[in-house]
Amino acid sequence: MSRVIVWVLVTLDGYFEGEKKWDLDHHGEAWGEELHALSMSFGQSAAALVFGRVTYEGMKRTGPAPMPPTNPK
Repeated sequence: MSRVIVWVLVTLDGYFEGEKKWDLDHHGEAWGEELHALSMSFGQSAAALVFGRVTYEGMKRTGPAPMPPTNPK
């Protein structure tokens, strides 16, 4: 059976973004090596990534994400 993992950064008072749409500056305060590694592990082991419409549209505007290096087996 598959699992659903919800992963999101929010402030302690429940905000995902700043006052303007798609203002994610505060995410940089929490981001570091540990969260980067967690994010990469989710991306490498997930069968699919599912985004809501607003998140998908915001990510689409930022351009394609670089693909992580693959480990040949």
